[in-house]
Amino acid sequence: MSSRSDWRHRGVAVASIMLAGACVLGAIIYTGRLTPVPLSWIFGEASADDSKRVSVAVGMDPAPANSKRVGSDWQKRQVANMAYISAISTHHPMDRVIRTLGKPDFEQAYNNGVEVLMYRTRQERSDFRTTKEETAILVFQHGELIGMNNSKDWFELDRIRAKLSDYRAEQSDNKRKIRELSIGDRRSAILAKLGQPDFLDYPADDLEIFAYRTHSVALDGFTDRNETTRLMLRDGVLLAVGE
Repeated sequence: MSSRSDWRHRGVAVASIMLAGACVLGAIIYTGRLTPVPLSWIFGEASADDSKRVSVAVGMDPAPANSKRVGSDWQKRQVANMAYISAISTHHPMDRVIRTLGKPDFEQAYNNGVEVLMYRTRQERSDFRTTKEETAILVFQHGELIGMNNSKDWFELDRIRAKLSDYRAEQSDNKRKIRELSIGDRRSAILAKLGQPDFLDYPADDLEIFAYRTHSVALDGFTDRNETTRLMLRDGVLLAVGE
């Protein structure tokens, strides 16, 4: 009788340890900090388009999201990029930029002939990585420069906390509403339809980039830029949609 009771107590203890471990796991999903997230995100209630990739870390200082490791010549390239970009103006050909500066650190593709290149021009962090806040942004349409910003102010945040309760419904609605947009739609109509964007960038005085969450890459409680679809506006009207 005593032996059976002992086994029962041991079973309860093992179950308690497993439950505690699951709770700890739910509390240390890697988000750049130790952030509690719903256990349902781990145990099977994520939507079909959600990635199942989950990273776990404790006390780790992560590399900035959407960053790239610099090459050995990064200081020389940074100076050359700054000098060249400071000397160009609108209508400058994109192919000449690429021939002179090489492959951009980051790039974005849009419809309607719009392409965005980003080149490192300054150092904001001493981490041997390049982030977008350390780049100049150049916007081209049909191969010609239409706007640029060489100030770190064009880029603000890399990620924001997600709306945990309704993020799946919201991203599905955003995806549908963006498909309904047409080139030439006015800024006010876009905001009325989609609300305030998750991210807002200013690549030039007459250009804006709205970014709305439309899909999931990591189930970490945050909305990252690579989980969004971008809308490029010029003079308050829709110029292009990110691909």
